[in-house]
Amino acid sequence: MARSCGTCSSRYRPAEKVAPNAEPIHPIHMAASDVHAVRQIQRGPDQSKIVDGRLRKMPDYILAKPNGIAPSFAGDGVSYLDMRFEQVQVTSFSTRGMPYARWVDVGMPAISPAMLVTVVYLYPDVKSALEGDQFGGSGFVVGVASKTRPHCQYLYFVTNYHVAVKPRSGKPSPIVRLNTKDGGVDAIQFDQTEWMFFPGLGDVAAVPARINHDVHSVNFFSIDCALTKEETDSNSIGVGDDVFMIGRFIDHDGGQTNSPAVRFGNISVAPSYIPDMPNSGIGSRYFCLDMHSRSGFSGSPIVVYRTPGSDVRGAFNTTSMNLPPPLWRLLGIQCAQFPEDMKLKVLKGSGDVVVGYSGMNCALPIWSVIELLNCDKFANDRAAQDLQWQNTNYPTEQNSAGRGQ
Repeated sequence: MARSCGTCSSRYRPAEKVAPNAEPIHPIHMAASDVHAVRQIQRGPDQSKIVDGRLRKMPDYILAKPNGIAPSFAGDGVSYLDMRFEQVQVTSFSTRGMPYARWVDVGMPAISPAMLVTVVYLYPDVKSALEGDQFGGSGFVVGVASKTRPHCQYLYFVTNYHVAVKPRSGKPSPIVRLNTKDGGVDAIQFDQTEWMFFPGLGDVAAVPARINHDVHSVNFFSIDCALTKEETDSNSIGVGDDVFMIGRFIDHDGGQTNSPAVRFGNISVAPSYIPDMPNSGIGSRYFCLDMHSRSGFSGSPIVVYRTPGSDVRGAFNTTSMNLPPPLWRLLGIQCAQFPEDMKLKVLKGSGDVVVGYSGMNCALPIWSVIELLNCDKFANDRAAQDLQWQNTNYPTEQNSAGRGQ
């Protein structure tokens, strides 16, 4: 059952009902400086659009009214195939006992550019975003499939509650910066009251994304690739499994363009309660990861993966007919690092104590993020837009399929 969301300072209105025969007005994104600007659009007979008297291709992006839903027709998102591995040869046998060679993935993956652009940067204001100031954190794009148009995805920006809404100190960073296809960046303006969160759910917040695939260089994680509690148990995912995160290494983050870094590690502790985490209640649970991080990576997506060659239960048994399949799932969102007191030593004794970082990080499980994306507000808005599409046959399946980066 869907839950109601909280916001920093206001309660959102329920989704408006859509009249059965209502003709929708489809606004389009105009500019970063005027995110609510709209134009009246008419549809041509072939579902193209007529704007200012000129016939143009069907838009790949729709910006709904402020605080509304922003569907983006973006295909299936990233997958295991967006990673490249070293391969080794093993021998398998057919059901009739015939031997044959197979090549299986092993080791650490190389991450493709298509996966890197799932990540966005967050800043406290537009000026900081455009100038690439060293403030803020990371975020990523998650897609929820339409129930009436399976290839259409409702996209959301996801980051930490302590990044976009209420940091422990300083100003929040609700402004999202994306790369553009012309080599530049675009700053998407939000304020902290527009980011949704559940009080006590954990250190996560989300907002409907405003993305134009003709302009922005961006990809997304589908919620279909999100790890579930049931998969965690059935696949024995836990301590020792390989993980990586993609985020903003703030000392070398690309400056005036997003250039995310990738860090690798392992699950160290299964989800457990960690005190003093932002927006977290007694029921909040976090993975502990043995993985280096630092300021700027807050809000990064974390992926758990397992190759046939890394699964010691059968990969190198050359008589095996059942090599374990590769596993690739969105594990969670990076939230914090464990500090560690370190005592400085000098030649003639001990010096002051400084606070460093232990290399152990906290990650909120992705199922908490999915719970947020399925809240009443988001679910009702998606249902209302789906109903519009049903009643108007807009957009077509052909237009909505196959949109990658």
